[in-house]
Formats: sequence, structure tokens, C-alpha cells
Amino acid sequence: MTAFGFGSIPTWIAGIGTVGTLTAALIQIRGERKRCAALEKIEATSRKEAQARLIAAWAGNPEFDQSHDHEREHQIFQGRTPINLINSSDEPVYSLVAAIVFIQGAAYHTTKGLLELPHGRLRPITTVAILPSGGW
Repeated sequence: MTAFGFGSIPTWIAGIGTVGTLTAALIQIRGERKRCAALEKIEATSRKEAQARLIAAWAGNPEFDQSHDHEREHQIFQGRTPINLINSSDEPVYSLVAAIVFIQGAAYHTTKGLLELPHGRLRPITTVAILPSGGW
């Protein structure tokens, strides 16, 4: 019997040690889960970037109307430019957005910049539901 009536001091020390050990283990498990989740996110991003490096696109020759403008002696531009796509990866690409952007100058340099143009302007942009391996 103890003076306090709550058990012996060694029992209290053992109980505190058990609770402390359990708390430390739970903190360690939580930290390990966070590290694993962060590593999985980095690996998923790395896989997507690796596949993106295997995708290429370039503008083809503009399409012209087969009729001629006899006064000017040249073909009439229809306003369509084909985009050639190649997927060198083994997996298909889904929900692809292809756009013609400028490399230099004051115009848009990204698809995001192109989409920020005011509505009503012609936008050289298209979507592809699935891009299988190979050239298209």
C-alpha cells in the first residue's frame, strides 16, 4: 500500500514508459507514412514527365484551297494548319491539348497564354482524346 492510494511508484513508472513508447511508435509511423506519400507523389510526377518527354508535335504545311485567285496568281489560304503528333512512349496519352504558339515575339508563348485571349478571337488549338503510340 502506498501513501497516496494510487498504486506503487514502479507501477506508475512502467505505465508512463509504456504510454511514452506507444506515443513514440505512433509518431514514427505517421512520419513514415508522410515520407512514403511524398515519395509516391514524386515518382508519379517523374513517370508523367518521362512520358511527356517522349511526345512531340510540330506544325505541318498550311492547307490551301485548290482554286486559284487568278488576279494574284497564288493559292488561297484556308486558315487550317495540320499538327503532326508523335508518341514515342509505350503507353497512350489521354486528353491531349495541341496548340500553335509563338517561340519569340510579343505574342503568347504557352497554351495557357493562348486561352487567356479575349473570346471571339481565332485560336489555333485542338484536342485529341487518345494519342496511341506512333505518329499521327
